[in-house]
Amino acid sequence: MHNFKSIKYFIICLFIINLQSCSKDSGPVNTEETEAIVKISSVNFEYEEGPSLMAKNIPSGIQDNNVINDIIPFGKGKTIEVSLQPAEADQPQSSTIKKVAALVTSPLQTNVRYKLLIYDNLGKFITEKEYIYGNEAKIAGIPLDAGKDYTFVAYSINSTTDLPAIVGKEDIKTANLSNVSADLMFFKKTMKISFGTINLGIILKHQFSMITTKLTIDPNTTGTITNVTNAAISPSRISANLSFNDQKITYNQANTTGLVINFPTIPTQGQRIVTSNPTLVINPSTNTGSVTIGSLTIDGATKTNITIPNVKILPGVKYNLVLNFKTCTQDVSTQTALNWDYPQVTKDGQNGIEKNGVFIRNGGVLDQTIVAPGADYGFVFDITKMDNSFNMELNGVKLAKTEIQFQKGLTIGQNIRFVDGSTYEGTNSAGGTIGAVYNFTGTATSPIVKVVISKTGEVTMYGSKYGGGPLLPLELFNGNSFNNFKWNAGGQESNTVKITQIVQGRTIIRGVGTGKSKISCN
Repeated sequence: MHNFKSIKYFIICLFIINLQSCSKDSGPVNTEETEAIVKISSVNFEYEEGPSLMAKNIPSGIQDNNVINDIIPFGKGKTIEVSLQPAEADQPQSSTIKKVAALVTSPLQTNVRYKLLIYDNLGKFITEKEYIYGNEAKIAGIPLDAGKDYTFVAYSINSTTDLPAIVGKEDIKTANLSNVSADLMFFKKTMKISFGTINLGIILKHQFSMITTKLTIDPNTTGTITNVTNAAISPSRISANLSFNDQKITYNQANTTGLVINFPTIPTQGQRIVTSNPTLVINPSTNTGSVTIGSLTIDGATKTNITIPNVKILPGVKYNLVLNFKTCTQDVSTQTALNWDYPQVTKDGQNGIEKNGVFIRNGGVLDQTIVAPGADYGFVFDITKMDNSFNMELNGVKLAKTEIQFQKGLTIGQNIRFVDGSTYEGTNSAGGTIGAVYNFTGTATSPIVKVVISKTGEVTMYGSKYGGGPLLPLELFNGNSFNNFKWNAGGQESNTVKITQIVQGRTIIRGVGTGKSKISCN
């Protein structure tokens, strides 16, 4: 009997233990396996630039920043070459900027505000959170149900203080941004999320056009720009709306007075390149926009009521509208070529070169004289190869106070550089470095150095940062400067031009000097 009771008691205990075990198995599931935490991992903005700007097809992988879209008459003997160029061509390249085809992606500026909204698979609003770029790590993640589809929407107007309000945000079908008149950027992505931490990368795409207007003077044209006023671009709209559902943009009231293009103050002496502040243009895509300039003073002459027609306006694209002012000229004398290339030799313990059997030691001077007829638009000297300095005499007066030295580390210190601060054998303001000038080789149409002398004796110089590259303004420094001299513009008087070069080991100069006369443009 005692054994029966013991067995009965044992069975009851097993039943209770089993019941408790079942109760635990049927309890709530671990929430860590059903919850996702969304955190912002990166925020970049993206805009388009490049091929869509060009007037002709460019082979894949080739960037052509010199495509002319239009040529406009600009008074007797002058034209304006109009081109659209990628804005990125002007900017320093860094590891934070990524360029894929025509898209450029770069991080937001620190402290720019943006907002993230989350919608469920039915398009119903779940939550939102405002961020300040650079402070994301301080913000708690957003908890969501794992295994479900969500739509993530983010936007910004590239401002550190403002964010536009959302209209109808409770449903993605009605949610929109209305009357936006700033630099709108937008992101939308739908995805299924898994449990754990979800690192969300956001790429905000620009929705409107960003156009920078650049006024440049062609390397073969003399003078500077001293004044530009009342510049504007049209058409444009006051504001626009963006739908979250289909990302469609609708444009509001037209700006009937044109959108002002703001140029910085121009120094009294003028500039060869004048660049506006970027202009935000809110308008549908068009090929028939226009730029007007109320007044422009260039090379001492003032023009008024200038119109540049057929300007492209491309939403979501950032680019430069380049207006290159060019004077039409012809050669008034047979082009005279310079062509010497002397290797370094050693004689009697001294280094130098040997010309026609005559030894010229380092520090001596090579020269060649050109006699140019009177030319009413001056003289141009194009250099296609050089090692590593030169000077000129014009009617007996030196072009520069001392030898124009491109190389570093020699007795005559480097005294010419690019106007943007870049130096040969040194840092390039656009990123990277620039090689030595003696390693560059140019062509007749793309010289490595160009010297332009105006009819009044004004001198401007240009150089390329690599062989065959575009010509960019140069300036003398380190105590060197241009002298004043008289240039004979016409009549019976000719001009004597002597090109000189101090021997410093291997000595090379190849180039062509030509007198120029102004003519009517075709």
